[in-house]
Amino acid sequence: MMQSDSIIALDVSKDRLDGLDTPTGELFQGENTDAGYAVLRRRCRRRSVQVVLEARA
Repeated sequence: MMQSDSIIALDVSKDRLDGLDTPTGELFQGENTDAGYAVLRRRCRRRSVQVVLEARA
């Protein structure tokens, strides 16, 4: 398993992505659209990252 530099915790709602980028503690938001996911992918490409999503039933 690849070790990551940080974890991005992501809460996905119908319209928005709310994220926490560790270890910096930076909070960020994006639209839940293709463009919003493109921004998230660019953020992740800068370093080794694990993305954790909130599970909802």
